[in-house]
Amino acid sequence: MLDQATPGRVSLKSPEAIISVMLYAHGLEFRFDLQPTDAVGTVAGFEEHRGRNYGKEVDISLKASQCDTSVQNAQSNLIRFYRDPQTKNFTHPVAYIERGGHEMWPTTAWSYYGAQKHDGQGANILTATPPNLGEVEHPLSDYPWALPILRFNGCWGAYGSLNDSPPGPPLHGQWAWPGDSSIEWLLPKGRGY
Repeated sequence: MLDQATPGRVSLKSPEAIISVMLYAHGLEFRFDLQPTDAVGTVAGFEEHRGRNYGKEVDISLKASQCDTSVQNAQSNLIRFYRDPQTKNFTHPVAYIERGGHEMWPTTAWSYYGAQKHDGQGANILTATPPNLGEVEHPLSDYPWALPILRFNGCWGAYGSLNDSPPGPPLHGQWAWPGDSSIEWLLPKGRGY
């Protein structure tokens, strides 16, 4: 099953059958809709799916007004899956997390305008599993800093000439709030995150 950080769709008939995976970086959605016609191979121990746009140029490092074609080419381009140690099936989508940020990429080959190049050499990609801090409504007590991070309702970093600072976790519009949330009503509505 996919988690909140990597939204996606699974088959209702078979929860193991992944239909699509969506990753988000700098407000852009990278969606991969799995098709029987995808080229599938094993790369560095991952199962790699190459979709209808694989091989098309993706350069998101261009200015936002110039990268529309690249964003379209990024859809159903490339996705990798990690093998589940128990079932031995490739059911875990691989996301490359931007170092010093929270952006998730399907590959190390792409980068974003105004950000450092993600060159796959490890300089800008997080290579260790980040800890599970819990959820906004239920921070895990294993980490004393989980509560201030998960409930931070401001923006990360400083505003600059290249981009606005991203909001903290509870202000993301993609965040799924439980129906009985005790704090969702306090958050501003209509935020475009």
